Amino acid sequence: MDEKDLKKEQLNIKNESEKVIDTFTTENEKEFKKATSEITLMLNEFYDQFNLSEETIKILQNNPEFAIGINDIQSKTDDQIKSLFTNFQETFGEVATSSYARGFASRIWEAEISNSIIYDIPIQPLPYVEDLIMNKEIFNYTIGERITSLSGETLKRVRDSLESSLRIGRPIKESAKEVRDIIGYTVEGKRQKGALARANRIAKTETRRAYNTAQNAANNELVKLGVESSEIWRATLDRRTRPYHLAADGQAKGQVVEDKFLVGGEECDHPQDSGLSARNSINCRCYVEYTTEPDEKTLRAVRDKEKLPSGRRAMPKNLEDASWKEWRERRLKQLKINRNFTFEDERK
Repeated sequence: MDEKDLKKEQLNIKNESEKVIDTFTTENEKEFKKATSEITLMLNEFYDQFNLSEETIKILQNNPEFAIGINDIQSKTDDQIKSLFTNFQETFGEVATSSYARGFASRIWEAEISNSIIYDIPIQPLPYVEDLIMNKEIFNYTIGERITSLSGETLKRVRDSLESSLRIGRPIKESAKEVRDIIGYTVEGKRQKGALARANRIAKTETRRAYNTAQNAANNELVKLGVESSEIWRATLDRRTRPYHLAADGQAKGQVVEDKFLVGGEECDHPQDSGLSARNSINCRCYVEYTTEPDEKTLRAVRDKEKLPSGRRAMPKNLEDASWKEWRERRLKQLKINRNFTFEDERK
């Protein structure tokens, strides 16, 4: 496989990860819409039960059944929102962890295929990776804390809105619209807003961060073994991309681990580096293009049938020039790694 084909395949692997994110956010939108619909249905039933309007509200103020009904609506709504965000956090963790696994493995694949050499690099088990993703502090908060905070904020806003609506007899359409705006599922022809937009922004940013962090981590392991590689910042060239990210497109990073990219006046190892500010990382779609230089010392040892340098093995014939899919299927069987690790591309 020549360098051009390798670069094309690397981009395809990155796009695989993007498709998984898109699938997740689409499913997430359906869950938010479902929760909003169920809350609206409860509201409709409640309004019908008490014939709720501003004129009747004073009459109902001292009605025990009315008070119980409001509490019941609040309790069921709380359960809906808590369940919504619990599911979001669990499935997001799976998707981001899978993205990390794909990013790490694909960088190793490119290096091994480039030189027809097996590099003995340990791959971190999934439980460790998920903990790393969910519990690493970024902008002073972990992802788990941000999701919990968003859940609590949404819960309070919906609760306050419903209580206000029910206490003053606001028309059902107005109540439903306000709940819909707070939870924020997409209305056709309009952009996402509210909690859904923020949740999906977290999901997209952090899943891409996981992929880019993994690629960088794998490349650093290769560099430690003496493998030489080039790293080039690549931006998505369209109108949505930040001007300073467009300006960074094509910027090359040095050959040692300590070297950095300079993007928007900030130094970083890769896109969505945890050291970047929010303005430089949220919703970023950039990536690093890695190219492995010929491993002359190892190739010479293989040719002359000498002892290979530490951490290297000759590649079996069935892996030489293997595609990403072929390599993933065959190489995984050879790796002595935690059995919890997986290269799954799709969330089950």
